[in-house]
Amino acid sequence: MTDQSTPLDAPLVLDDAMTARVFSNETMAAFLHLILPFMQGGQRVLAYVLPASGRFAHMALEPWALHNLFGDDFDSILVVISDKQRLPYSAGMHQVASEVVQFVETDNELILMMGHYDSPPYENGPLRMQMQSAPELLRGLWRHVRSGKPLKHLALAQALEERANEFLTGLGVTPGDPLVTVHMREASYLATQRYHGFRNMTPANYEPAIQHLLEQNTWVFRLGDEKSSRLPIDHPRFIDLPFMEGYEDVMDVVLLAKAQFAICCSSGPEGPTRAFGTPMLLVNGILEQQSFLNGDDVIQFKRYIDEATDRPIAYAELLDRGISGFSQANQFENNQMTLEENTASEILAAVLEMQARLDGTFEPDPAIDQRFRVLNAAFLARLETADTPTEGGGSHRGEPIDRSFGLALPWTTICHDYCRNNPWFLGIDAK
Repeated sequence: MTDQSTPLDAPLVLDDAMTARVFSNETMAAFLHLILPFMQGGQRVLAYVLPASGRFAHMALEPWALHNLFGDDFDSILVVISDKQRLPYSAGMHQVASEVVQFVETDNELILMMGHYDSPPYENGPLRMQMQSAPELLRGLWRHVRSGKPLKHLALAQALEERANEFLTGLGVTPGDPLVTVHMREASYLATQRYHGFRNMTPANYEPAIQHLLEQNTWVFRLGDEKSSRLPIDHPRFIDLPFMEGYEDVMDVVLLAKAQFAICCSSGPEGPTRAFGTPMLLVNGILEQQSFLNGDDVIQFKRYIDEATDRPIAYAELLDRGISGFSQANQFENNQMTLEENTASEILAAVLEMQARLDGTFEPDPAIDQRFRVLNAAFLARLETADTPTEGGGSHRGEPIDRSFGLALPWTTICHDYCRNNPWFLGIDAK
């Protein structure tokens, strides 16, 4: 959230004056006034503020995390979001998440700002106010999973299942037809927010993989927005969803839930895909501290290039440099790094590997899995015992060192084809 005078290409900064306004007696009274009508006598209620409801991923990830962490302990979970007229959100994701949380809308900007802070929960009788930012909440979900507790995924309600079947039948999709979604973030998305530009990529690099899937009689649904580039693919089983006549945003949601697998990047649909438990091929991935993968997911990173040597940086060195703590483009620039996209042939190879994994014909290389997981576990161990943050791992708000690392979960899987063709990445000569 930013005020009207703050440039959109600048990240949020919470200063002391703003903090005093957000947690003033007046704002806290307004917050209680907002949620009290949704509380019923004697029921245990948890209240949480989600300021980024306009982001597709956040409308999936935060309710999913709350459901897993607190759903068994509370009768109701209230999630405060912005009024839809002020900040439009995905109607489909709202409908799915409403199965596990209850949304409460407000136009009070100071209440919404609470969702950017981390502080101990406040409890008063049956009410608990959970004051956590999205990163801290997702760290909690990672710890939950790491401890061996079960992970409950989101699912389509019966009404959405029926709508999905009607939508797919109208296109000619028959039961048993494989369908795959694909999403690539482009520079046109949130174009003024240049500090996230390192997440963008070139749609043309995905075309050979899409053509391969179409040749196998797979339905391919490209997800995006009205500013996305039109892909020059003419095939009856290819649906460029944002340009489809009669498009509604609920379609993205049902497709991610029903896909054989989803081709994602570190943006948008990646969040709902994880929350649904749909197998995900994450290409052009960004090394991030909190993000973790499900057991059927596969990740393939962008290349991080050291500008001083003009050489790609090995994975172990990326961890040592604290790259997982970088979230702004200027952090890479200040450390003389550029990020290069996966090539068209690398994306195609990753799709072939994903298909083989899902149909049971893939032969993994144990050396790749072991090396990748050993590096991740060792990095987490260093984080857990470190006295100071690793280079680049500090927060723009000066929080303590982040001692979580999502990719350290033992089932996290790297794309083997990429590692075989780039032995420098893991530092092994794979077979």
